[in-house]
Amino acid sequence: MSLAEETEEMGIFDTPAIIDIIEYRWDYYAMSFHLKGLFMNTLYIVSFILYVNDAYIKNDSEHQKTYLLIMNLGLIYPVLYELTQLIKTGFFDYISTNKVDVIYYVCAITNIVL
Repeated sequence: MSLAEETEEMGIFDTPAIIDIIEYRWDYYAMSFHLKGLFMNTLYIVSFILYVNDAYIKNDSEHQKTYLLIMNLGLIYPVLYELTQLIKTGFFDYISTNKVDVIYYVCAITNIVL
């Protein structure tokens, strides 16, 4: 696979052997990883929408703490993933390539805290 990563010939990815390797890695590693991330981000977004609806549209504070707790739970997995990336790549490399992610998670955490 390291040779496939370095090549600029796109035709190599049409070969049956490379297709089998990619499908195997997707089926056994990547799909479950991405589904976890999708679930956690969806949990955060849905709880954020419900929180905004209750807090600002209905002016009802009955369920706000519950939504904030769910929002925190929804951020645990993505933030841990980002911290892992930060540790593996180094601070300056991470910041230079992930500005949008950093802004998103800083804003999300700030929203919960405030």
